[in-house]
Amino acid sequence: SYIAPKIGRNESEQATLAAGHGITFILIVAAIVAVIGFFTSNIYLRSLGIEAQVFDLAKTYNDIIIYGAFLYILPIVLAAMIRANGNAIMPAVIMGVGCLLNIILDPILMFGLGPAPRLELAGAAYATIASAGVSGLIALIYMIRERMIRFSSVGLKSSLKQISYVGGLSTFSNLLLPFAFSLITMKLAGLGTDVIGGAGLGMKLEPLLLALPIAMTASVPPIVGITWGANNIIRTRQTIKLANKIVFVWQLAVAVIIWIFAGSIVSLFTQEALVVESAILYLRLISLTYGFEGMLFVISSSLNAIGKPVHSFLINGLRLLILICLLFILSLDFSLTQVYGTIMVSNITVGLLALWIQKYIIK
Repeated sequence: SYIAPKIGRNESEQATLAAGHGITFILIVAAIVAVIGFFTSNIYLRSLGIEAQVFDLAKTYNDIIIYGAFLYILPIVLAAMIRANGNAIMPAVIMGVGCLLNIILDPILMFGLGPAPRLELAGAAYATIASAGVSGLIALIYMIRERMIRFSSVGLKSSLKQISYVGGLSTFSNLLLPFAFSLITMKLAGLGTDVIGGAGLGMKLEPLLLALPIAMTASVPPIVGITWGANNIIRTRQTIKLANKIVFVWQLAVAVIIWIFAGSIVSLFTQEALVVESAILYLRLISLTYGFEGMLFVISSSLNAIGKPVHSFLINGLRLLILICLLFILSLDFSLTQVYGTIMVSNITVGLLALWIQKYIIK
């Protein structure tokens, strides 16, 4: 979001500096995460209700991931930077190498294969951090070789301020959705654990069912940012419009498939009657709104790409507000369909609102 507009304005020197400043920003964030994690790790794990016999294992794993946050985040951020330069193939290679290396290292470090020590659950954490570190190193070497990054303190303060502005609001926007899911789960608690289990299964399947819109949030913003930076507003609008059309049509097709095969999909994970019923109803109803939710993903990420994170945050915030209001309106004697209906209304309303805001801002 910070680099792509500079590339669009042919400010290559500023773009490479911005990339270097981005690494500094990651270091600062990782350090903050490590400090917060050091003081809150026990509180966080206990809040999850982890049983005493596995608490030490969970803490060990959690601490390794927290203290290795820089290496964990690095390849994700560098891949986004490379993508902002117009290369979508190398980021896929980098992340693919990381996944493959993680698959290889997991059994070696967990079970102590060959000369490696047997680390069990801690081994899985070390494998994750090590594979991410290798991916990050590959990405960094590639960027240096292609002259996409330069390390200098020139303009560092200004860059960190801008990155914090866009990145901070974007992060808060992303945190709103999990919070909304928590509210839904709390409301469903009155209908029993089986109902919660069914809804939870549906929510866990959503990243797969929304794979295309999620992928669009990575591929569309660089194009939007570059064209916006080049002051090619027509191309910016066309890019977002085309992405929205593709996402909406694709998700309609997904909804049709879900309506036909929802029972078969859910039965792969559970045979409990009430859980199955709740999950099928969730998937069939909510999938009808995936097209609107997909457009929300595209527009929200595009607004971040052109330096309008406040608008993106307000859209996602309004989505949460609508959901809260609708859940509050429901009486104590509510049905499962009514709860799912609040999600549908929220998705459709905010999806249409995002379309209007996008057309108002990008003109």
